[in-house]
Amino acid sequence: MALDQTQLPQQIKETVKNEAKIRDVPFTRDAEFFLKKNGVTVRIKGQTYQGSLDRPLLHQLANRLWPNLPKGADANANYAQCKQRWDAAYRSNAKKLEEELRDALYQEQPILRILPTKSGESIYGVVSEHFVKIDQGQVYEELQQAIRSDARLGKIFSEQQTWGRDDFGRPCLSFSIRSPKKRMEVGLESHFLFGLNNGYSAYQAKAERYVLICANGLRGREQEIQWKHTRQQPISTFIWAFVESGFARIADTQQNVEIRRQTPLKKELVDDLLFRLNLAPASKERIKAHLRDEIAKTGSNEWSLSQSLTWLGTHEKALSKRPSHYLKLAGTFILDRSLETFLREESGEFQENGFYASPLLPHHRINM
Repeated sequence: MALDQTQLPQQIKETVKNEAKIRDVPFTRDAEFFLKKNGVTVRIKGQTYQGSLDRPLLHQLANRLWPNLPKGADANANYAQCKQRWDAAYRSNAKKLEEELRDALYQEQPILRILPTKSGESIYGVVSEHFVKIDQGQVYEELQQAIRSDARLGKIFSEQQTWGRDDFGRPCLSFSIRSPKKRMEVGLESHFLFGLNNGYSAYQAKAERYVLICANGLRGREQEIQWKHTRQQPISTFIWAFVESGFARIADTQQNVEIRRQTPLKKELVDDLLFRLNLAPASKERIKAHLRDEIAKTGSNEWSLSQSLTWLGTHEKALSKRPSHYLKLAGTFILDRSLETFLREESGEFQENGFYASPLLPHHRINM
């Protein structure tokens, strides 16, 4: 039976309509390629195509230029390394970077996905000759069939769902996976992301864990799990595997909360944390003040510390993006592992701007 396009959510209909305008242009050996700081220009057989060097296009080009960079499971880390190397190469010798990239594209001869826009012919993505187009409408129908055929999925998706778009423009269906326990609310704010036909933005499910912060009724959030869908996997299997992993993550979190509640705070560890946190003195004073309030309400334990850090990272408006991220990272790590383990093992991460950053300064005040 043909899919009824009128029943699709607006975000899906807009995406399908927009991508219907795309045409494919092979990158041939006689193509001209010009690199600018924030964009690229390609001329093929007298036609000019412009591309903005935002994350998707830069990441696609950089991986063709440096295919041996570690991929792994963390796309953010790979992109951060690509961006760092790209920026360094451009600053050092932009002409050389342009030539090397042109040679890499000549070797592969990929296909440019071209989308007509008001400002001209835009490069929507770069794909190989083996690229398989996706049908967002069909995937939506498969998802709805999975929800209709399973009462548990039906309950999850019937309680609350909203539509929007993520930072890459993918249609996004948001829903919640919640703990059945009333005393301690733990859950996952979850998102099913529909892929785009640009060779970059795949189907994906991701979730932010939240834990009810007992003293004030507000929620602390941390980025948690991400799953990518493959063409070999039915949507029903994919979404149920994601939901089941969510329930397992919630159960683990509830257990960790009880463990942290039973773990007394050690003054020497808290002192070392406050000394080593890569934050301004004013931010550390906020931590001390909020921790005192939390201890008065929930006891002197690592749960109080974890929630103080998470609350400040989530809700303190006086903090900028970097210290907020550090506090949420520290609160999450302490909840899932322990304060002592955080001080001993936390080693930082690559940021999307290509810089390496850590919430902890390297100097140790105590013997771990």
